[in-house]
Amino acid sequence: MRNPNVMEKAQKEVRETFKGKNKITESDLEHLVYLKYIIKETLRLHPPLPLLLPRECREHCQIDGYDIPVKTKVIVNAFACAVDPEYWDDAESFKPERFNSSSVDFMGTNFEFVPFWIREEDVSWD
Repeated sequence: MRNPNVMEKAQKEVRETFKGKNKITESDLEHLVYLKYIIKETLRLHPPLPLLLPRECREHCQIDGYDIPVKTKVIVNAFACAVDPEYWDDAESFKPERFNSSSVDFMGTNFEFVPFWIREEDVSWD
């Protein structure tokens, strides 16, 4: 076990949340805040798709000083974004608590979190 303290904290949260309950409902899961942090951190370090599907640029743009012409195929390295120290302190360590004060969620345009979700309308590529 790599993170026994994390496991202990998660077990405590689950036991306290469901103590004395015979039936667990979906609304009960909202109370498992620390478990959500663990899931986010796990997916950050182990994205389901390390490379996002290729996209074709619809219009000329510039990214980090590079010109990207129209019709250029672009592939985003989701794993590289997920462990980029520019966005994450101690990026390669498993720290669920990093999400405690973060407003970043699975949805939206927080590109440091691309392993989780990018909607078609959030990008200008085909």
